[in-house]
Amino acid sequence: MATNYGSMPGGVASILALLIVASVPFTLSCHPIYTLEVKKIGDGAGRVVDSLVLSHGYENLDCGTFCRESHVSRKVTLVAQPDSVSVFDEWSGCDSVSAKGCHLRVDRDRVVVAKFDFVTPEE
Repeated sequence: MATNYGSMPGGVASILALLIVASVPFTLSCHPIYTLEVKKIGDGAGRVVDSLVLSHGYENLDCGTFCRESHVSRKVTLVAQPDSVSVFDEWSGCDSVSAKGCHLRVDRDRVVVAKFDFVTPEE
């Protein structure tokens, strides 16, 4: 039975054809990708960032009102940063929380909610 490898990129088709002809056992491995969705609620304002943004300056999760990121399974720590007229109130959807941090493993699609409250200025 002939197999048409013509629609595959040349290098991939050649490698697959060689492995099949040589009867070399091989395993294709892929890691599932999961979605981390972050929503902000409340009458206050602020941002939610992945701790990697803060500690290493990586271009990673940095949310406005709503954001969605795709991840291979990994541990994530989200940090709440209220603006000058708001306070951070609470997290939901985390595995655990500490101060302003939300700790979770992105091993399935996840939704996290951060609540910010407005602070009325004292007169």
